Amino acid sequence: MPTEEDLAQNKQRKDKASSQKRLRKNGSQTDEEFDGRHCCEPSAKLLEMDDKLDELLTLFGEIESLKTRLTNLEEENKHLKEAANLTEQDISALKATQVYLGANMEKNAEVFNSLEKEVLLLKRRNRRLEAYTRRESIRIFNVKEDEAALDVSTESLVRDMLQDKMKIPEEDMKSIHFERVHRIVTCKPSSKPRPIIAKFSFYQDKEFLWSFVKNLKGSAMGITIDFPKEIDEIHQKLYPFFKNAKQAKQTS
Repeated sequence: MPTEEDLAQNKQRKDKASSQKRLRKNGSQTDEEFDGRHCCEPSAKLLEMDDKLDELLTLFGEIESLKTRLTNLEEENKHLKEAANLTEQDISALKATQVYLGANMEKNAEVFNSLEKEVLLLKRRNRRLEAYTRRESIRIFNVKEDEAALDVSTESLVRDMLQDKMKIPEEDMKSIHFERVHRIVTCKPSSKPRPIIAKFSFYQDKEFLWSFVKNLKGSAMGITIDFPKEIDEIHQKLYPFFKNAKQAKQTS
């Protein structure tokens, strides 16, 4: 027969087993469950959850960065569109200007050609006017200018030379009047004597003197009409043709 003590112990064991069963059914853990196999499972899950939370936080940061970059790109795109619109407006203005210039180019060309003709005409008139103002003047070359002649006026030197070299009678030489006689001022030093410009008071006196030019043949002295520089350059270009034509006439 079981004793009261045995019955009491059996009852305690049954109550304990029933209590543990209720705890397991309610999800509770007893001291016997922490036997080394189940105690690490909650910690591993927590670590896994922490890792996932870290990944989510990292993703959130990247998403915010992408949002910022997207905002900046949208702003840049807005500025680019504005710049493109301004450029398009400038291109339209240039096209309009080009059309305007093209329409007026022919008219401008006609105006330019007309102005060019007027300029050439004015230059020719100016040369003719300058040549006309010099029609009473001559240039005399190779008249020595030495120290002995410094005390003698240039006009007296020219008169003596013309009378001596050109064989002009003394009485006729005295009747010739000069407005001005001077040597040309030059910037570059030269061994040759400076030319002399002699301007007659009357055109007839120059023509009278010119009739004696043939007497200078064979002498070192020379006389030319005082033409402007442009006309002299034209004469220098045409002189070889004139010389050849003259020789061909003499040989024919």
